Amino acid sequence: MHTIRAEETGNTVAADTIAGLQQRIRELEDQMAERDRSSRSLQLVEAKYQSILEDSGNPIFAFSPQGEYLFVNQAFAEGVGKAREDLIGHTIWDVFPHHEAQHRFDAVKWVFENAQSKTIEVTIPLPDSIRDYVTTIKPILGANGGVGSVVCTSVDVTERNTVLRALRDNELRWEFALEGAGDGVWDWHIQTGAAHYSKRWKEMLGYADHEIGSGADEWVNRLHPDDTPMVMGALQDHVAGKNPDIRIEYRMRCKDGTWMWVLARGMVFKRDAAGAPVRVVGTNTDITERKHAEQRDQHHKLVLQMLTSRAPLLKVLDTIARDFESLYPGMWCSISLLDDSGKVLRHAAAPSLPNDYQHAMDGHACRAEGTYGERAVLGGSRAVVGDIAGHPDWEVFRDLARGAGLSACWSEPIVSETNQILGSFSVYHAMPIEPTTANLQWMEHLARLTALAIDKSRAHARLQLAASVFTHAREGIMITRADGTIIEVNESFSRITGFGREEALGANPRILKSGRQPLEYYAAMWLALKEQGHWYGEVWNRRKNGEVYASLINVSSVYDESDQMLYYVALFADITPIKEHERKLEHFAHYDPLTGLPNRVLLADRLHQALAQSQRRNLSLALVYLDLDGFKAVNDHHGHDQGDELLVTLARRMRDALREGDTLARIGGDEFVAVLVDLEDVQDCKPVLDRIQVAAAQAVESTSGAMRVSVSMGVALYPQHGNDIDLLKRCADQAMYVAKQEGKNCYRMFAPLTGDVAG
Repeated sequence: MHTIRAEETGNTVAADTIAGLQQRIRELEDQMAERDRSSRSLQLVEAKYQSILEDSGNPIFAFSPQGEYLFVNQAFAEGVGKAREDLIGHTIWDVFPHHEAQHRFDAVKWVFENAQSKTIEVTIPLPDSIRDYVTTIKPILGANGGVGSVVCTSVDVTERNTVLRALRDNELRWEFALEGAGDGVWDWHIQTGAAHYSKRWKEMLGYADHEIGSGADEWVNRLHPDDTPMVMGALQDHVAGKNPDIRIEYRMRCKDGTWMWVLARGMVFKRDAAGAPVRVVGTNTDITERKHAEQRDQHHKLVLQMLTSRAPLLKVLDTIARDFESLYPGMWCSISLLDDSGKVLRHAAAPSLPNDYQHAMDGHACRAEGTYGERAVLGGSRAVVGDIAGHPDWEVFRDLARGAGLSACWSEPIVSETNQILGSFSVYHAMPIEPTTANLQWMEHLARLTALAIDKSRAHARLQLAASVFTHAREGIMITRADGTIIEVNESFSRITGFGREEALGANPRILKSGRQPLEYYAAMWLALKEQGHWYGEVWNRRKNGEVYASLINVSSVYDESDQMLYYVALFADITPIKEHERKLEHFAHYDPLTGLPNRVLLADRLHQALAQSQRRNLSLALVYLDLDGFKAVNDHHGHDQGDELLVTLARRMRDALREGDTLARIGGDEFVAVLVDLEDVQDCKPVLDRIQVAAAQAVESTSGAMRVSVSMGVALYPQHGNDIDLLKRCADQAMYVAKQEGKNCYRMFAPLTGDVAG
């Protein structure tokens, strides 16, 4: 049997001592197994080595496979605060709370199952302190070769852990501080409610170090109401172990009433023996500018989206104002626009300003007592009033502003791309305050965005007007590319031409060509477009059904910024009815309304042309005066209507008796004049005169019977009888008078000596 010397034990049982003890126990058990395998191994250990185990200052105890205490020394009994007789034969669960007992038993069970040693850390709460131990569990083999029991030796490491925790606390705190360099550090003791806030944490909110206490409510009370539920929920989830750390963004109220966005990062780094969190340490990073940049970007995209979707201007301006107020709680935004006079600011958007204040301020900028901000903005300058109560230019409206709770007003002019003052973008504050650089930059940005919205809205209104004009114009409108390809037409184009929009698009305006204008006409049109950029004129075109119509066309060239020609825009009207009316007016002016023959006006023109032609060709011309014989009697007997019918019929017959190029005109009543051209000889006119005489003598049937007349004619010749038209007329008239005297129904040529010549 081996013995253990006293010097091998001491106040602290080192690991090698425990190992040696266990080795000796094994050897003893082997010897005992040879003598009496039915006895329990631990009883021999207790009998032989009781004094050695008791002398150890560290807790030593043994377990059965069922978790019962087989042996405990005095140090263990004192450590757990129980008598030894209350421990032997009892289980772990009788001594420790369930979660702690389970933790120990799981380790013991593992040693029994694996026949290997295991070391664990345990905490034993005492009435006045909490002790930390490192326990080594070693198996003891039984008679059958299996693990019959386990021996546990614990070493008190409370002091060591205290030092380590202090070091760890200090290290962790500095790790957070270093990680968030320049950020605020907070340290929250959950169980006591105390909190530590670094000097930088307080400075970020605008406070001096002594102005904030050490309570957790100093932080909670400064949370934005909208963010509080989210923040508290995230904190609770982390403390409960649902999230490995804290990483949240929220708003905190600063000393001046503004809101600062912070990124909070933290974690639980200390828990008590029961696993409950004791302290949470973290940092606050000021992310206000980043959040504002993100919000500004989102705001900008939203406004652009509204402009793209053609939202009403007032709705866009209201959105701009509301988004500014969401970025800067405690500030109120107002957007006013100049009216058509360019002198008066009118309310457009102010979602948070009192209605009474808006109504009172609306339209006052045109007056001498207008606010400093209004007058400055109308002059195109920024106006900053940090304290309305002390500013002389707010004297008239000071009481009004005070009643509305307004103490500061900053105004930025809204300027278009063409440097036109469009209105005012103003910001009000409840407290006297000067704007920061960021405030002014954001105001300037929103003023530009507002100007963009106004410009886009007005441009859209102009486009809508143009589109309405394009759609509803009575004139046809056709737009072509530079190469002449039609890219757009309106409804009137289709109504006038007969070509539908789908038929016209992609085609060339040549589909309308009638062929009435020569190529030179179109060449002159294109030259004018090239040199002058526009052309105006009349063109005969052809409809889809082949009908020719007259159109009055105005064509303009459209250029880009670099004077590159892009499009042609043609506006045209169907003037066929006008042309027809003109034709009728012209006909009435030049033709006899009853017979359709040329009248005196047209006769004079034809006679001048015929005389000029005869002179050029060196040919003769005959001027014939005709007067019907017996027409008055027919008119009296048959009536005027029948007389008119006779005149119409005889006029047609006598005209048909003429040659091509000759003219027959009615100059009044039953008097006619004929112009016979291109006579090489005097005798050339006699066959024509004979045909006229025959045509006039033929009877004309009517409802009241046959009507019959004859014709007397007087002839004057050019150049034989003169080269003056008036002279020829007198000569022909005199010759006709002679024919009447000589029995009528004949013709006579003028004779210079005798006055006439027989036919």
